[in-house]
Amino acid sequence: MSRCDPNCPRTCAGEDGIYVAGGDSQTLIVSTNCVDWEQRPLPRDLRSLARGRTNWVAIAGGSIIASADLANWTITETPYSFGPVFDSVTYGSGRFVVTGAWGFDEPYASRASVILYSDDSTHWHFAPIGDLDAFGEIRTSTFAAGQFVAVLGRNVLRSSDGVAWTKISAPPGAIWSHRSCWVPDGTICGGGRPRRNPRLRRRTNLERDQRRAE
Repeated sequence: MSRCDPNCPRTCAGEDGIYVAGGDSQTLIVSTNCVDWEQRPLPRDLRSLARGRTNWVAIAGGSIIASADLANWTITETPYSFGPVFDSVTYGSGRFVVTGAWGFDEPYASRASVILYSDDSTHWHFAPIGDLDAFGEIRTSTFAAGQFVAVLGRNVLRSSDGVAWTKISAPPGAIWSHRSCWVPDGTICGGGRPRRNPRLRRRTNLERDQRRAE
């Protein structure tokens, strides 16, 4: 097709003159110029995508899948065949990193977060993040300036190797919406839309009403 369907893609990746996007239609769109796009089938809906040195890794239908040619996909091995919910994948320094949690987020409950890493896109290992007090789906991650960065609620998780992670708190009153993160020139940023803490907003409204009553 000559143009990208805006209702289809939810994630994209590209390198070395190949650009790829996909979403909920079990279809990839691939381009070499970002103008003309070719459709390719996927075995499952696509949630996140990353390019490695010789292959691609995607989060699709709750599984980690890999391909060398964007045409033939295989489901990779993970330490457990049930449980983790996978949300994002990124690549850096020869290593893939996948983030998620041990279940979908619910309004009043979050399960322990998970981070997996792999050097071959086939065999995956859990990063030891149990001491970070990390709960909830880690929905986005990236790699730049020699660092892996992931956004989890009001916190940013950072790692130089994808295995050992540290947690950094966001500025007071900010709640990141889990949708993006970026590391320009080593500066860590969270994205989506930082918004005021609802508790602070309620307190501000109360103070305003009290002033009006005086």
